[in-house]
Amino acid sequence: MRNVFILLLFLISGSAFAQSDVIINTVTLCIAEGRYNDAEKYLDSLLKDNPNSIDAMMMKGNVLLNYALMQTPAQNTITLDDESIYSPDLASLKTPVVVIPGALVPKIEKLWKHCIELDSGRLDIREGLCTLYGMANRRKELIDYLPVIAKAGKEKGSGFVYALVQYAQLLSERGDKEGAYEAYKKIAALYPHTSSVWCLLASAYRSNGDLVNAKIYADKAFVIAAASSADMAACGDALDIYSVLGDYATALVNMNIAGRDTTFHGYTFYRGIYKYAHHDSTWKAKMVEFVREYSATPDSDVLYNAATFMIAPWFKDDYNDFKRLLTYSNSDFYSGLILEKAISEHKDSIMPYLMEAQLLVNGHNYTKANKLYATVEKMTMNADLRNEYLLQYAFSLYCAGEYGKAQSKWGELSNEQDPIFVAMSNYFLGNCALRMGRKDTARKYFQTVIESKDQTKYAYLSKLQLEKLSGKK
Repeated sequence: MRNVFILLLFLISGSAFAQSDVIINTVTLCIAEGRYNDAEKYLDSLLKDNPNSIDAMMMKGNVLLNYALMQTPAQNTITLDDESIYSPDLASLKTPVVVIPGALVPKIEKLWKHCIELDSGRLDIREGLCTLYGMANRRKELIDYLPVIAKAGKEKGSGFVYALVQYAQLLSERGDKEGAYEAYKKIAALYPHTSSVWCLLASAYRSNGDLVNAKIYADKAFVIAAASSADMAACGDALDIYSVLGDYATALVNMNIAGRDTTFHGYTFYRGIYKYAHHDSTWKAKMVEFVREYSATPDSDVLYNAATFMIAPWFKDDYNDFKRLLTYSNSDFYSGLILEKAISEHKDSIMPYLMEAQLLVNGHNYTKANKLYATVEKMTMNADLRNEYLLQYAFSLYCAGEYGKAQSKWGELSNEQDPIFVAMSNYFLGNCALRMGRKDTARKYFQTVIESKDQTKYAYLSKLQLEKLSGKK
């Protein structure tokens, strides 16, 4: 049974009387057992005797919503996570996304707004309204209501902002990326000194491949953090934006800002890594300083282990040490710097190029990644390594919108014997053809994947693409 208690978590806490608990517990049991009609009849009988029963109205809206969650098919949206080469599983099927039918929204909204008219202090019901708007993809209603709920939740302090950002995420999960951006910006305007919201907005742009806006809002976040007490709860991903862009100097400056948060103790270490990667001999002094300052750090601390390894007498700074250093990596900043140094010092080794390029692809910096892949193309490699290279390069070209070049790389992989390579390459060949306006060719590639009886996500994705081409929803 699909997990249907999404809204109950918001609405149970407001119960104040024993009768309220009885109502909530009875209806919750009915929902758990799928007896929606029984739940609605029970609530209607209560409302007949007491038309202004807040808990009965609140739970009736809950019944309508949970019934819709059970009856509405999940969206078959192909996401960027699904169209990846790194997992055979469907991200969209792991967490099915349901959009609540628009016709249902006014019915639930009327019930819950009447509850608030009767008791304006019911913050839980206001939260339920925001969740409803987010799950129904009602961008305008949600954004218009955010100032209302922020005012109602003022007594909860600045931490209430983290309850609000989840509503922006609901829009994003349902495909409304622009709506999610607007919601983040509205929340940030309501909490102007909370840098984490701008960090979340920056990370949202990065996740969608927009590195230009990602950097704009990351910059804004750290300007705010520098001018006030650093609020770094959600800024780790924003720091990685600079690393993906290769702007390690700015990343380091902003790490220093983050360092004012007492939970962040890595600045001295990262300063040492930065110096090490830039051939500054004073890097070792920074590592010694870090080890002395955090000598009580448990052996499991990855930065502490890396620092002690680097200052050990057996550290030679050769290719083997480079590989060992990567096992301690815990951020794009760390990995990117180590890989860039390895590329400059071990120009004939292919793996640093491939690892750095993959880091860039994961960060959506396809332009820089493709330059590295083009360099690797001229190098000598065995069959297995060449397949790995072709796979990464083809995917990066595809993500960059260079469908003609991507098609050439995928075409080489489609001749391999490995069934996963065959299914994956034919799926992406179909998508390349589709985006180049060759629908008939795309159909053939998608049909090839389905006929191969592939057991990974590519057969399912091909089926969805064929349904779209045939006009099915």
